[in-house]
Amino acid sequence: MQNILQIRSLHVVARLPLVYGWVVLVAATLGLILPFFGHNTTIGLFVDDFIVEFGMDRTTLSGLFGLGGFVAALGLPWVGKVTDRYASRRIGAIAGAIFALSLIALSTATNPLALLLMFVIMRAVGLGPLWIANSTVLAQWFSSRRGRVFSITVVVTWLFKGFYVPFVQQLLETMSWRQVWQLLGLLVGVVVVPLVWLLLRDRPESYGLLPDGRVN
Repeated sequence: MQNILQIRSLHVVARLPLVYGWVVLVAATLGLILPFFGHNTTIGLFVDDFIVEFGMDRTTLSGLFGLGGFVAALGLPWVGKVTDRYASRRIGAIAGAIFALSLIALSTATNPLALLLMFVIMRAVGLGPLWIANSTVLAQWFSSRRGRVFSITVVVTWLFKGFYVPFVQQLLETMSWRQVWQLLGLLVGVVVVPLVWLLLRDRPESYGLLPDGRVN
């Protein structure tokens, strides 16, 4: 069954009338956007709610978030090693699912320790496998156009930020902060991650292609 699916996938990727690398660009850009859901800017929108809920001041909350990032960074070398060993598409999908669950789990936090744990997971997955896996796939599909492609991802990410921040602010005016995290987690887990898994493909050589859409 797996061989049949692989043959069908190869047929679709190789026979499309467009360079499949551009489809990979769309999927990988979505994957690169995901870490923003746990970025400093996003957390900053919830600061007042966290302060009221957990009885902390801004300094303590910032310290927790910074500590979460530090602990997460310690595991990045191991994450890079795992990503090199296994298929980036699979690593990205697993990381995306964990990231979605961490967003939902954040909505259940009842004390600062639970908050710190979710910060660690969100930062570890966002800074590590999500970023590394999707960046690796882009580098595999593009060579001479790599600079242009990564510039596109940067522009799209910043455009997304301009839409995303007001969107979350609007949600916070109509929903509790816990409900917002649940909604964001469901959006990531039910919509974005499956879409990335469906469209993303590992190195083009597996489909008889070369980087930049050249035919092998």
